[in-house]
Amino acid sequence: MAEINWSKVPQRGGVYCMYDLDENPVYVGYASESDSRSLLPRLREHFTQQNSSVVAHGRIDLLDVWYVEIWISSEYEVAEEQLIAEKEPVFNRGEPTPRSNPIDTDDPDEVLYICDNNERETRLHLPNRIRSKMDHIQRMVDSDQIALEALSRGKQKRLESARNAAQYHLSILESAIERHYEAE
Repeated sequence: MAEINWSKVPQRGGVYCMYDLDENPVYVGYASESDSRSLLPRLREHFTQQNSSVVAHGRIDLLDVWYVEIWISSEYEVAEEQLIAEKEPVFNRGEPTPRSNPIDTDDPDEVLYICDNNERETRLHLPNRIRSKMDHIQRMVDSDQIALEALSRGKQKRLESARNAAQYHLSILESAIERHYEAE
């Protein structure tokens, strides 16, 4: 993974939206005002520690994330609802109805690039994309035992989340192959 410029990330509360290599919104999250849970540590949790639930459960393949839009807001929970409603990211459940619109979703305060254009093109190259998707799907299959155990404990949402994630990653693979053959 490319070197991320963490100095661009505010140490304040706010919301963020991750975009995949095809510029589709994949995940919206928020961070509170406290120093330990502000935007910087929250995003680092996703990308360096890789221990956030959305990453740990295999929903997001970090090699698929191109950039993250960031908005500073003290109304982070309401702003998160607004972003989810407007951006419709792949990995956020439900259809929230925002109580208000505390941020301008077309004008983020910061954009954090996870990889540069050259790295993005390398990741989009069909053989690399296939290899990356196959590796990620294999990791997801390996974690199926966890999902099945969760299901046996009555946690069907975990299994549904895993199924939706697998469908998303397979659709990326399918569209990459289609684009490759259309270009020939």
